[in-house]
Amino acid sequence: MAPTVISRSDYLVVALIVLSVLVTAALFFPFDALPHEDAAMLMRYSVNLAEGHGIRWNIDEPPVDGATDFLFMVFVAALVKAGLGVVRATQALGFITHVLTVALIILGVRKLWGISRWVAAVCGLFIAAGPGLGHIAAGFGTTFFGFFVALTWYFAFGVIRERGRSALPTAFAFSALAMGMARPEGVILAVLML
Repeated sequence: MAPTVISRSDYLVVALIVLSVLVTAALFFPFDALPHEDAAMLMRYSVNLAEGHGIRWNIDEPPVDGATDFLFMVFVAALVKAGLGVVRATQALGFITHVLTVALIILGVRKLWGISRWVAAVCGLFIAAGPGLGHIAAGFGTTFFGFFVALTWYFAFGVIRERGRSALPTAFAFSALAMGMARPEGVILAVLML
């Protein structure tokens, strides 16, 4: 299929689906849920980093990184440094990347493959209604990693379509790097995508 020019109607579809995610979250999201064990461990690293102690488990011990979600930890630390509590920072980053992934899926399949607006909307709804909100409630960086996976795939398919005649190869490289920094398996995915 031929690439499609994104129109106002496409943005309206994205806005409606994002609104449905936000309404669902407002009605059903357990904002007071305690983070799961692994997520709480990552939050501890993020708080220590935000407070200027570096990447360490205990402040009085040498630096050590037991956090596999390195880039997520850094972003959460930045939000904590900006004044958010660590749980709220984790939830905010999870929500933002979840919504961005939904928008990227809808607009990406429209632009790259010219798929009909309604099929693209179903793809976006599939992601929006998936387990993302549950992962956010648990405190995991899954939606953060998922965003970089979707973004890197978008750039990879764009490179194939454009045959290297644009800045997409560079965008793919930087997105793949971010994906690898977000989770260790991102490196494997980047190599397979390449």
